[in-house]
Amino acid sequence: MARLPIPGSDSGSWGTILNDFLSVEHNSDGTLKASGSLEDKADNTAVVHNTGDESVGGIKTFTSSPIVPTPTSNTQTANKSYVDSVVGAGASDATTTSNGVVRLAGDLGGAGTTATAPVISSGAITDAKVSASANIAQSKVANLTSTLAGKVPTTRTITTGTGLSGGGDLSTDRTLTVTNDSTTQKVRVSKGGTLVGAR
Repeated sequence: MARLPIPGSDSGSWGTILNDFLSVEHNSDGTLKASGSLEDKADNTAVVHNTGDESVGGIKTFTSSPIVPTPTSNTQTANKSYVDSVVGAGASDATTTSNGVVRLAGDLGGAGTTATAPVISSGAITDAKVSASANIAQSKVANLTSTLAGKVPTTRTITTGTGLSGGGDLSTDRTLTVTNDSTTQKVRVSKGGTLVGAR
């Protein structure tokens, strides 16, 4: 097996030993052999280096988690510490200019939670959605009290006098009928010259 000369030994054979050693990887003109052991070494342009920007293709599987610093831009890898801190802080409240948390229950109150101009879709509130115990004050309904003040209660009754029949309370439609009065006639009603009744 080729080797380097040993200092203090190999007297008179240094040149031969050295030439044998060099001939393993070199041609007789001093150039490197294409089929030498260096042929199997990685090309410097095809390996990953410790410094500098490089692009690595393909799927790389790590047997342990790589350690990365805290990210500073959108395209950088996030480490566990950074992710935990962001998740722990939670999402911010929604504003008029950015998306965020919107409360689905309870009163809106406090910084960033007040709905200054809430909009409910037309027809969204139906009778079934209003609680029977809501106890909404009449004053909360526009014009309700003033409108009702001009209405006649259904308990009001119509009482008929002489010559009329029908009447009753106003809980339903009432029909008044003129009746014939042959005893105390005051008006004779005729139609086309023909007597049709006395009132």
